Amino acid sequence: GNRNAVSLSSIPEFFVDRVEVTTGGGSAVYGSDAIAGVVNIITRRGGERPLEGSVSATGFSATRGYHSSATLQGASGAVDWRVTGSLADEGDRRTPEGRLSPSGFEQDQLSTHFGFRQGDHYVALKAEQYRLEADVYNPLPEGFTEFSIRLPQRDLRKVGLFYEGEPSSPAVSRVEASLYHQTVDRLFENQAAMTSGMTVGTTSDDRQTTYGADLQLELAVTGLGSSVLGLEYENDALATDKTSDVFMPFPPPAGQRSYTATSDEARIQTLSGYAQQAWELNDDTTAYFGGRVYAVEAELEASSDKALERNTDTRALGSLGLVYTPGDSWSLRANLAQGYSYPTLQQLFLTTTAGGQTTVGNPELLPEKANTVELGARYRDGRLTLDATLFHTRAEDYI
Repeated sequence: GNRNAVSLSSIPEFFVDRVEVTTGGGSAVYGSDAIAGVVNIITRRGGERPLEGSVSATGFSATRGYHSSATLQGASGAVDWRVTGSLADEGDRRTPEGRLSPSGFEQDQLSTHFGFRQGDHYVALKAEQYRLEADVYNPLPEGFTEFSIRLPQRDLRKVGLFYEGEPSSPAVSRVEASLYHQTVDRLFENQAAMTSGMTVGTTSDDRQTTYGADLQLELAVTGLGSSVLGLEYENDALATDKTSDVFMPFPPPAGQRSYTATSDEARIQTLSGYAQQAWELNDDTTAYFGGRVYAVEAELEASSDKALERNTDTRALGSLGLVYTPGDSWSLRANLAQGYSYPTLQQLFLTTTAGGQTTVGNPELLPEKANTVELGARYRDGRLTLDATLFHTRAEDYI
């Protein structure tokens, strides 16, 4: 599972090809954090014609702002490509009680895709940059004369290499593989002043660097349904610098000021392998068996004010599903799945201070575990789709 994902609101709609939603626990196949379900967003590739493009712009009276985007894409022979850019600038939001000040933000995004197909093999290089600067509206708490939160930097840069193909092998029908590298730079600022004369200023400046690789094979097993094997590796590192400047108005007449600066470096490495087997019991009924094994290691590698810590965990998960299709329009399903969510670096090791309050990470946190039972039915007829689900989830060591 990816612990550094940005908000889904940062993904423009023109960047999305389709969205797949899977209900029920899915950690056995989809990875950590898929305890209650999976939302899988598939981004667009290149164009289908030699040259095409689109431009859009939207204005918002509530914020006196705008969103704009432009895409240029094309395809020629075995090559397809796409370049997409967007800009957004929104001011303070207007409400019936007046404007919320400050509550504006600015963001821009640039993404590229370059793909090459040779027979049954396809390789693509993707790169993306996302930048955000935002103010956060906070009503003034009682006893304060000033309280502000700013996010002057929340930037993401990612580059990835993707492959999919159908090898000429009697045992393997399809292969998907990817390599990726991502950095996320975040800057947080908080200023607070109290009626007592006490002032607090805190900053947090961190960089999260992630790289990893995924490999998935679809096997051609005679006499059974589809078989899937996969292997995933992720290395997620975080380096953070924090400062705190506190002024106390006593003892008078000068008072006293304290300034602290801390730094931490932490890392999580996750290696997991998974398998899923479909077994066609008859023309109307298919059973699914899945499993995933995790090996996780988290470590506080360097710190200016905390003892170094190391945290490890190994875990095996399973899932079982049954799908019955009595007709072309109806399908009934029953699923039993286990979920698993490992604590983040922030939750395990790091200290966060804002508004004079400090939150300290707990290296003794245990991974969250869950068991989910689901019963569901789906009706699909042309453009009409109805889906109903009844589920029960029981979680332990909830984070």
